[in-house]
Amino acid sequence: MPSLELDGTPRAPRDARRFIDSALDSWGVAGDRRDAIRLLATELVTNALLHGAPPIVIEALRAGVTIRVSVRDGNPTLPSPRPFDVEAPTGHGMLLVQRLSRRWGVEPAADGKLVWFEIDAGFEDLTDAAGARVSSLAASPPSLR
Repeated sequence: MPSLELDGTPRAPRDARRFIDSALDSWGVAGDRRDAIRLLATELVTNALLHGAPPIVIEALRAGVTIRVSVRDGNPTLPSPRPFDVEAPTGHGMLLVQRLSRRWGVEPAADGKLVWFEIDAGFEDLTDAAGARVSSLAASPPSLR
């Protein structure tokens, strides 16, 4: 499984996107799916930088039509989506992961945790987990149901 240990500096999200771009190029993933995977990978890395602890490692795997991206960090505290607050400048990352991925999860580890998401690379239009068409990744995230 391709992986990259990130240095924990503000460059880490950019380095993670380059890593993800390389993997997606090799798998021929483009369009909305590529944009969603890059966005969600950046969210997981940013969360690891803000709330996690070193080492931070991003991994990417393709199994059939499924792309799985995971970020491991050294903090055992598990993330959870917060209710959407239009006034809050932060706190929307896990909502995006929940809304745009097919599946996501958190796995405790002896040395921290692993946060992951999966996106089906075989569908034509980007849809959220409930099957609704997502017309723009820039749209405001929805409330938790």
